[in-house]
Amino acid sequence: GCSTGSLPFNVTINPSPTPVIIGSNTACTNQTGVVYSTALNAGRTYLWEVVSGGSIVGSATNNSVTVNWGAAGTGQLRVTETITASGCSVTTSLYNVTINTNPAPSIVGPATACANQAGLVYTTANIVGNTYAWSVVGGSITAGAGTNSITVTWGSAGAGTVQVTQTVSATGCATTTPLYNVTVNPNPTPTISGSNAVCANQAGVVYSTTNNVGHTYLWAVTGGTIVGPSTNNSVTVDWGVAGAGTVRVTETITASGCSVQTPFYNVTINTNPAPSIVGPATACANQAGLVYTTANVVGNTYAWSVVGGSITAGAGTNSIAVTWGSAGAGTVQVTQTVTATGCATTTPLYNVTVNPTPTPVITGLNSVCANQSGVVYSTPFTAGHQYLWEIISGGTIVGSPNNNTVSV
Repeated sequence: GCSTGSLPFNVTINPSPTPVIIGSNTACTNQTGVVYSTALNAGRTYLWEVVSGGSIVGSATNNSVTVNWGAAGTGQLRVTETITASGCSVTTSLYNVTINTNPAPSIVGPATACANQAGLVYTTANIVGNTYAWSVVGGSITAGAGTNSITVTWGSAGAGTVQVTQTVSATGCATTTPLYNVTVNPNPTPTISGSNAVCANQAGVVYSTTNNVGHTYLWAVTGGTIVGPSTNNSVTVDWGVAGAGTVRVTETITASGCSVQTPFYNVTINTNPAPSIVGPATACANQAGLVYTTANVVGNTYAWSVVGGSITAGAGTNSIAVTWGSAGAGTVQVTQTVTATGCATTTPLYNVTVNPTPTPVITGLNSVCANQSGVVYSTPFTAGHQYLWEIISGGTIVGSPNNNTVSV
């Protein structure tokens, strides 16, 4: 039963470190640069480990670590803190991180547009609980900002881009699409040239715009009618009644489909004068002083034409005097022009019948005795002619003076 007790054997029980991980316990798919840390204590070392779902970027031996997370799912990391002097070490339990799914926006919309074209729509799938932030370069958003679908008006010709950032509101996870490139094509620049003042019923008036290879043209007219094709760079128009007319053309670049319609090209259709000849429709051969007129309108000019006779007075006015020539058919015609507009009307031919004159020849004694009576004079008898005898001097008519013979 003999026993001996040893002297006390002293044991120093050193404290253990108490690492606690601080950092986001949620992340987004492929999120980079996420920092986790634990309190920094002098004389201690640290060793981080990503167990799953990501990778450490840079040093793993500081009191903080930077992690790039990977695919959606669960990520885990932990840290071991060691007191250098004692070697006492503690490894934290796994720190779980939920790696949330990123949205996957994809833009759908026209990849070509025309300069200043409005109303083009760009969309991505609509997901409840997500938000959308659009960016447009080279144009402007006119509707739908903040939704999954926007309407864009493009600006001048050149390069444009559309981009959208889609964010899951619950997690904050966001994806920005690559730039969606849009080619903004130039528009044609049609300019109409041609008369903007015409006369009523004027035919064959030509309007045109510059001819560009690879472009098409389509003309439209009000107040008149197109004669011939309407799909060239020029068009021929027959105008109608007096009033207002318009011309316009749509020019399209075949390769891009970009099209411009000109504003209305206004045309004043002026009233034509309406001359009407008044005057005798019959005359006698070589008859002088017959008058032909049309209404006198201030500011109008008159140009007469006579066939079968000659104008003896009034040329250039609204009234002329004519001396007719030999028997036959004659005509009178006048062109009346409105000086201010140049609009003119030429009358139809005004037909005049120039009748032949009779050719009486007296036969009878040209030498008689004083107070001789019953002397007969005659001219040939022509049916349908009338006769009137007259003694100028030296005797008297006995009986009727209205036959083709007379007794003196």
